[in-house]
Amino acid sequence: MFGDAIISYLIDDSTLAGLLGDADFSGDTKIYPIKSPESASKGHIVFNFPSIGGIDELIDEAQMYLRITTDSYSDSVEIMERLKYLLDKESAIQNISDDEYYIYYVKQSSGGGDYRDVDTGDYVKVLIYDIKYRKK
Repeated sequence: MFGDAIISYLIDDSTLAGLLGDADFSGDTKIYPIKSPESASKGHIVFNFPSIGGIDELIDEAQMYLRITTDSYSDSVEIMERLKYLLDKESAIQNISDDEYYIYYVKQSSGGGDYRDVDTGDYVKVLIYDIKYRKK
């Protein structure tokens, strides 16, 4: 799936890994699809692709939601800023591809936001990105 290219790109970033607490690349990337495991420590990202559709036979588009969960507001801001640095590139994207797909457009969409979970006390930020990609 095209999303594998984006997630691999994020996992491979050592600065993001450090912010998430995996600077030594010990294995738990703290980037999870759809739902984090109950054992997940704070400082993780959950991603999903709620909207996937074609523009034409060559170009496809999707939306990607990234939910950052931390135990401090400042940590959530740092992670958000790193994600924005990595992803909000529009046509200047380089090196986001895998064997099957090439991502050529990622831009932060409207929506998203932040809140503090009243039950857990976690700080949560949601980022929404529009993505355009194609098969190689």
